[in-house]
Amino acid sequence: MPLIRSKSASNLAQLEAELSHELAAELKNSVDADKPLRQPIILENEIPQTSSFHVAVIWERWRQIPASHRSGVIVQAYAQVAPQRADRVTIALGATAEEAVDIGLLPFAIVSTIKNGDPVEPQRLTQLMRDEGAVESSTGLLLGFPSRDAALAAYERLAHQSKREYWAVVERRTQNS
Repeated sequence: MPLIRSKSASNLAQLEAELSHELAAELKNSVDADKPLRQPIILENEIPQTSSFHVAVIWERWRQIPASHRSGVIVQAYAQVAPQRADRVTIALGATAEEAVDIGLLPFAIVSTIKNGDPVEPQRLTQLMRDEGAVESSTGLLLGFPSRDAALAAYERLAHQSKREYWAVVERRTQNS
């Protein structure tokens, strides 16, 4: 029978503090939307009627802590960077890329369309996808996007880098959409 040991409370608290500081640094140094989407991907949805906003953070580092602790880390990160905004966060959700796909946060993806005989090394295409922000998932390489525009921008960069179009933008539908 396997033995599963959970992290001690002090180790978990230390890891949460580290993740909070990393996320705060990302919030301070948010990048231009024209560049590849690298994790963490931070999605903010402002709610004008209440002057509040919802935040979803897509990040593979979430695998290290329980899902129930992720929202606290997000709010802590906002408190470090902009305390006045942290008070306005009404929903904070942390998800890995696969979880984000499952709940519809990354409805668009780029997939490789390489065929046998194409004059390109598959490893080259894999590296190009990783450079765009792809991560390993249970079904292979995952390059997901929150919007069609972000996916199309990445598609253009990939096509330019590979000198050919070995890619397709696909829209994933969840059961609720």
